Amino acid sequence: MMGSAYILKQYLGLDDDYPICLSISHGVDFNHTVSAYDIESIEPIHWAYNKDIYERSYNVKPAIKIPHPWLLLHDMHKSEAPIKNGKTLIIAPPPSKANDKNLYKLISHLNPLELEILVKHRGTDQKIDSSVKFWESKGIKTISAGPQNDAFYRNLYFILSQFENILACTMSSAVVFGVSIGCKCELITNYFAQGYETANYLTKTSFDKKSFNINSSKEIILSIKDKNFVLARELCKKILGIEFINNKSEIKDKLKDECEKLRHPFNTYGKNIIISRTRLILFNIFKKSSIISGSVYKNFINKFNAHVTYIEMNEIDVFKDGINDKNFIIKKIKYRKGVNDPGSA
Repeated sequence: MMGSAYILKQYLGLDDDYPICLSISHGVDFNHTVSAYDIESIEPIHWAYNKDIYERSYNVKPAIKIPHPWLLLHDMHKSEAPIKNGKTLIIAPPPSKANDKNLYKLISHLNPLELEILVKHRGTDQKIDSSVKFWESKGIKTISAGPQNDAFYRNLYFILSQFENILACTMSSAVVFGVSIGCKCELITNYFAQGYETANYLTKTSFDKKSFNINSSKEIILSIKDKNFVLARELCKKILGIEFINNKSEIKDKLKDECEKLRHPFNTYGKNIIISRTRLILFNIFKKSSIISGSVYKNFINKFNAHVTYIEMNEIDVFKDGINDKNFIIKKIKYRKGVNDPGSA
């Protein structure tokens, strides 16, 4: 959860050992998936940080309206005033030779001494190290929030809060996070990122113009392009759940109530009770979370016919207008462990 549980416990004043059995999207949920983003996670309750997410959650499993942990962090640290870095922070795409080279072509005219780049910990250590070496060979200092562990959101918060200006080529969560705390942003609108996703990627997303509710992301992109950063900040705070920020006691009560009503400590909604109990027994024996989530069974089946989805996407354009022949390329390819893992590039 990238530190979400600890942040929530600190915000609500809960004991360190208080169980936080909530799933939450690993990126910003722009309402671009059929069900709430990452709601299939094994946790039995979903962290719905805006009304749209809540509406797409409660029919799948219980959901609680809680501001995104990013807003909770900011609420706890907004009185602090870090010295601003005069440089521009580039939000890098997932690291790969192709992604890095394609981005550098578009920014090579900029003074590297006035830039730093946020390198994501996505993919293998080799890909990450290669990306760091590439950017530093161009004279651009690299910075990272590290792997997506319990320190991730805190690390990212204290990085972004040091910069007044960010430059982005994708609709990374860091764009929304940075703008929500006052960063000015510039978008590179002609960049195509390459990457790999799960084989069923298009069945889980709804990027088609007719089905994709693009209002939230489109409004953010247009306000940034118009340099209306006051509006952009308000829109980013809205999608992160600013309207729930003063509901601390209500959130605390709802969390306790939903946890007490649970019959199982993991997501069993829509699953046969016999299957759920069998999974719990096997989990207690083998201590593997993949047994609870069901991924161990899918992995076994997919082992004999493993594929991933290869994508080239102009994310800024897709999140503004939906997919078309000019901004989105997709094909299914054979899976190669460590080479094209979903989520990497």
